[in-house]
Amino acid sequence: MDSIPSKKKEEKEMIKKALDSLRRRYGRPRTDAERRKRHKKRFGTSKLPPRGTGLRRRKR
Repeated sequence: MDSIPSKKKEEKEMIKKALDSLRRRYGRPRTDAERRKRHKKRFGTSKLPPRGTGLRRRKR
């Protein structure tokens, strides 16, 4: 019975981490390491585009 609450706790932590990565960071830009990690996950490459180019693409 002890494993069920711990699994729920682990699931909640995983969900929180996933949501934190999607949340906007008003006034605090991501570091290059954070940008590289996110870019690698989304596009499969570590080469970062110049800052702000993704915003221009998404607005259109």
